[in-house]
Amino acid sequence: MEEKILIIGANIPGLSAGCYGQMNGFDTEIFETSYSPGGDCTGLFKKDYYFDTCMHWVSGTRHGNGYFNSMWRELGALDRVPVLTQDLFMDVRTPAYPHFLVYTDADKWGDYLLSLAPEDAEKIRELVEDIKSLSAMQVPDKAVELMGIRDRSALSREFESYKIIFLKYVRKTVQDVASGFRNAQIREGLVHGFSGEDLPALSMVLLLGQFHGKNAGWMKGGSLLFAKRIADRYTGLGGNLRYGKRVKEIVVEKNTAVGVKLDNENYYPADIIISAIDGKHTIQDLIHGKYAARELKMINNLNASKLYTPAIQVSFGVNKNFSQEPHFTRFTLASAVTFGDVEVKNLAVKHFCFDDSTAPAGKSSVSVLFDITPEYFTSLYRNRDQYNREKERITGDVLAYMNFFKPGFSRAVEATDFSTVWNVLHHTGNWRAGYEGLFPLTRNSRFMSLSKTVPGLKNFFMIGQWLSPGAGLPALARHGRDVMQMICAAEKKVFTARIPEESPEN
Repeated sequence: MEEKILIIGANIPGLSAGCYGQMNGFDTEIFETSYSPGGDCTGLFKKDYYFDTCMHWVSGTRHGNGYFNSMWRELGALDRVPVLTQDLFMDVRTPAYPHFLVYTDADKWGDYLLSLAPEDAEKIRELVEDIKSLSAMQVPDKAVELMGIRDRSALSREFESYKIIFLKYVRKTVQDVASGFRNAQIREGLVHGFSGEDLPALSMVLLLGQFHGKNAGWMKGGSLLFAKRIADRYTGLGGNLRYGKRVKEIVVEKNTAVGVKLDNENYYPADIIISAIDGKHTIQDLIHGKYAARELKMINNLNASKLYTPAIQVSFGVNKNFSQEPHFTRFTLASAVTFGDVEVKNLAVKHFCFDDSTAPAGKSSVSVLFDITPEYFTSLYRNRDQYNREKERITGDVLAYMNFFKPGFSRAVEATDFSTVWNVLHHTGNWRAGYEGLFPLTRNSRFMSLSKTVPGLKNFFMIGQWLSPGAGLPALARHGRDVMQMICAAEKKVFTARIPEESPEN
């Protein structure tokens, strides 16, 4: 008889775990509170426009390029979908410098940087060579929790060629790297373009390496269709995906997870439980804080600097064509602008003209993003009239700014969407409306991460954004694959994964 695995959350890690569970002969079932798959990985249509609220790029999109590409193909994420890549990654605009460009091709970016700062030729060439070197780096197939001495020795030998580069960047922020350049425009561009005061320099170099290797791109149709393809793969493998089912409690007997109870008090037994939803909610509410006390204390004691700051996204469907402009622009303003009662010094503007499925021909889907405290809109939501008035006020202020940036912008707007902290909390339940959990600090990141297992609780696993600082879509999907490797190892089963025959090369 097949063992029963219940998975809480049809987000990317939950769907991934379900797919690999089905591939390995388990009887899996996913309970999802909402009525669509993906969790944070989603988007919506308004009129003829698509507004994406998650995807910027996804690593692993180049066919035949290692672990993540194989994983996406196993999950059906790349099935019959074009991958769109960009020549220009980002335009950074600061009060002192109207443009600082970041190209996806490292050699082209190096030539651009040399044109700005011949005095920094040695540092520029060093950075470019490091990016190109890391573009070929692969990650191991085996879950790190299952690695023995031989596995780790082999991994160490494989990564030997990257060791010097890792040691160079691993304890530095982008600001540390930027300070080594003489040219002020390069210093400002790196810091403001890559959130350089906090972001680990290694994260920047690894990302640019993926771009250079053409292994990071946008899947046509964005997050919504991406999540639906993986959900279709799961149900196609025989998995049972149950929408509108909120798990109230993980039932524990004799320190063993034995099932789940829903809001309606219905009980579903299982041999193994996997929670893919918010880590704090899982530990504090679903298992009532009886286990993982140290981990819960760690989460509660986190300060805001160790978490991704929630963001507001105001999206517009615009009867204008912005395809000749950079698709991603970061602004650092000379003085803060006020959107409603929110003071904003940094904001990002994105258009999606590179994907013709996001807007009618000759028109554009545009999003404006800026950080906000999680309490701002959650407190306002208690008074819906006040909440809606504030949304309208901020939208008007954003439009006024966009008119300054792009004259006539507001007159061309045909559709609007406003995504607040409350929307994220309501849709995902993520603590503090976090979209990637822990920020990848240069120190103590490993200590801050949670584990896939909970001490003292058998037959229970936890996956999701609290397990990997800075966890994007590839890392989250990997959680599902890794946890199923761990379950197979415990059950003395050989883990298997297969790519559906119909998947074309991408």
